[in-house]
Amino acid sequence: MKPVRSKPTKTFNDHKKYKSQLEKDFYKCCGYCDDHHGFSGGSKFFHVDHFAPKSKFKNEYSAYINDYNNLVYSCPYCNRHKSNKWLGKAPFEYVVNNKGFIDPCADEYDDHLFRNEDGSIGYSENDDIGRYMYEELFLFLKRHQICYIMYQLNNKLEQLDELIEKKEQCGGEIPNDIHETFYMALRRFRKYFGKYILEGEDM
Repeated sequence: MKPVRSKPTKTFNDHKKYKSQLEKDFYKCCGYCDDHHGFSGGSKFFHVDHFAPKSKFKNEYSAYINDYNNLVYSCPYCNRHKSNKWLGKAPFEYVVNNKGFIDPCADEYDDHLFRNEDGSIGYSENDDIGRYMYEELFLFLKRHQICYIMYQLNNKLEQLDELIEKKEQCGGEIPNDIHETFYMALRRFRKYFGKYILEGEDM
């Protein structure tokens, strides 16, 4: 789901205190790569990124930089690779010569980066901004594709589980071979991968 920043109920000087609110606004996923935080150890190991880097604009623009609207719930991989990279001379100058970063909460973000059918992250061939973010954030890492597929598969299995349960409650019959195959797949998925989503273990 597209992250949407809500209005903070309190104002903090320490950006880390916004983490729980960012976690909700970003649906527990990284704003840049969309990896669920369970694949990086849960919220404890996720970062609060300053979209316009704090280290570059900590004086004149300090109020702008520490504003909630400049914060992004980020996985450690994207935050580490983005670091303090910024091409503009001001925090609101985020693109220069078709290179730079787009705020993940902006509708424009999805114009530059998208998911391919195989779950990998992609960008259009002639999109310099998309290419820049893809390369600078290391969005080509295989883990982003694997995490996305696992998370989507988990959701599909849960939906199928609910449908089977509803049909059985209504007196419908599920063929034994389909029933057994589904629950075998569900048990195996949860045994090997469910802990990353449900328990927030590291991958």
